[in-house]
Amino acid sequence: MVPPDFRAVVLARTAARAIVRPRANVIPTSRDKLVLPAVAAHASSGSIYSSGFVGSMVGENPSDATGTTEGTFQQLQVDVKMSKEQANLSHALINDSAVDLVGWLAANIAENQALLEDNQFLLGNGDSLNCLGISNGGSATSALTTTDALTAAQVADFIFLLPPQYVAQAE
Repeated sequence: MVPPDFRAVVLARTAARAIVRPRANVIPTSRDKLVLPAVAAHASSGSIYSSGFVGSMVGENPSDATGTTEGTFQQLQVDVKMSKEQANLSHALINDSAVDLVGWLAANIAENQALLEDNQFLLGNGDSLNCLGISNGGSATSALTTTDALTAAQVADFIFLLPPQYVAQAE
C-alpha cells in the first residue's frame, strides 16, 4: 500500500510532467467502469456541433416548433484502466541513504507515470489492458497511423482535422 501523503506527491508531480493529464478531465472512481450521461452528436452535423442541442436562425415571430432542437441523451461507458509502479525499498536503505531517497523515488515514479499515461493517451490500442489512444480513435484520426511513434506531419494533419469550434481551446 502507498501512504496517502506519498501518493499525493506522486500525483501532483505526474500532472506537472505530463502532456495530456493537465488538459484532461480526470474523474476519480473506485469502480472498473464509469458510466456518464452524454448528449448524442447532432444527427446531420455531428462534426460541427458538440451535442444535439443546436441553435438555428428564426424569423421575428417564430412558432413554438421553429428552431427547436432536442438533444438525445445516452450513456457513455468508460472502461477504467489501471497502471502500476512498484519499488521495493528496505527501511535500512531509506534510513542510510545520503540523499532524499523518498523524494527522488516520488519524482522518478511521477515521471514514469506521466510517460506511460501520455503514451496510452496518444498510442494506446484499446485492448483489455490499454487505453484507446487518439491515434486509434476512429474517423477523426484518419491522419494518424498506428506506427511506433507519431511524426510531426501526422500531428500537424491531426490538428487541421479539429473542428473549428474546438480550436480556441486547443493547446
